[in-house]
Amino acid sequence: RVLSVLRATGGTVRRWPSERWTRLYAVAWASVAEMYRVLAAYAPDHVEQATDLAASVVFGVANVHLPCLDRAPVILACVEWKSCRLDLVAPARIIRIASELADLGLWRPASDLLRAHGRDPGSSNPYPGCTIGQRSEEDADAYTMICKFLIDRLYSATYVNESADDALDLCRAVAAGRAAVLNAPFPATVVPGEFLRAAYASLELGRATSLMGQHVGLGVLTRPSRNAEPIHTPPEGKRWSAQAKSESYFREGLENLENSLRRMGGDGYTEEPWKMEEAFAATLAARGELLYCASSVSDHLHQQLDIFPRSRKWGTVTARNLTHASLSDLARSFCRLQTKIDSCGPSPDVQRACADPSVPRGALILQVQTAKDLAKVMGFASGMGNVVPGHRPSVFFDYSLVVCIELFGPHHPSTKNVKRLLDHHVGTEFEDLE
Repeated sequence: RVLSVLRATGGTVRRWPSERWTRLYAVAWASVAEMYRVLAAYAPDHVEQATDLAASVVFGVANVHLPCLDRAPVILACVEWKSCRLDLVAPARIIRIASELADLGLWRPASDLLRAHGRDPGSSNPYPGCTIGQRSEEDADAYTMICKFLIDRLYSATYVNESADDALDLCRAVAAGRAAVLNAPFPATVVPGEFLRAAYASLELGRATSLMGQHVGLGVLTRPSRNAEPIHTPPEGKRWSAQAKSESYFREGLENLENSLRRMGGDGYTEEPWKMEEAFAATLAARGELLYCASSVSDHLHQQLDIFPRSRKWGTVTARNLTHASLSDLARSFCRLQTKIDSCGPSPDVQRACADPSVPRGALILQVQTAKDLAKVMGFASGMGNVVPGHRPSVFFDYSLVVCIELFGPHHPSTKNVKRLLDHHVGTEFEDLE
């Protein structure tokens, strides 16, 4: 039974240097038992697939064929990862499994897996694993991924919801983002691996604090958990109101994103140009999304926000000016990366362009997200009287939807998110693309 788990991957199980075959057998046995338990409870007609599911998830998620794809989040969310004895395998394997689960849109199970493996930002220590002098690359990557996966899940829900699950995930994302930044500071000199690790940690913390600032400012989340509380103190003479807390989160996000943009815009980094371009464009788009979140809060409260204490480069921070600045950042990000993509000479046909090996998949995913956000902010701006000449939101929504379908298929949460924004029908079962 255990041997069949390893054979199910075609006999090509990769063993990391720190792993032992006896431990992998133990993991395989425990995983089969856990998957059998979950399938018996949630998909009893498919319990015979427990072995295949265990092999696919633990040793090669790319080969997974879940019995009921629409129920995959429920099934894998019920897995007790510690029961799978994943503490016996290399941390790099855990990160790989989590990454592939996230690519399937299973962001909550992916983050739960990383948290169960010892990177839990919800523990009593607000910055777990962050003792100065004991940082590890794996810790930084794991915290960054937890933050990213939870924020991706929240965005896939399309709308801000007053949900206990969303509030919990948002607090965990902020705590994980702060832990990632603490574990991955920018190096004194430009070291490619460390530099990009720090850039992505700052990026994900910026995304998390953007959503937190919006949720708090709109009154959807009133009591952040202790390890996700604002890091600033309220301005002198001002009470610690929802607006003041919201401003603190936006300020924290801006500080991290602008520091990252400033460092990436400097000289001295010549390696990994694609990754560097993606990181810069993603950070620029994240700042645009933060400004949109701040604009929605300012519009809701009918108040100007104090989120630029050291710079007034965008002028008076009214909701309208914030929206204009958001559009500027998102448009710059999209055009900058699209220019890079076009320079590779991909086919104008979307299907072929998405399959072109010269264009990194990550760049296309980023363009999908940026196009979707750009269209969303355009719609918001038009409601405030900010006219964007020559641009229609539907053009960017359509682009985002077509590329999403090519990359992920019609039933992926990211695809469904764009469909909802376009007011398309989104069912819970398999639906045909209309």
